[in-house]
Amino acid sequence: MRTDDVRALYDRTMRERARPDGPGVRAERDGPVVR
Repeated sequence: MRTDDVRALYDRTMRERARPDGPGVRAERDGPVVR
């Protein structure tokens, strides 16, 4: 696998599994961005 492919896969996986940082905080998706 190329480095760019691995980086894209890691980034996608992290976004799919994003969790809130603490109580009362929420993860929200805006297209490809998770905040």
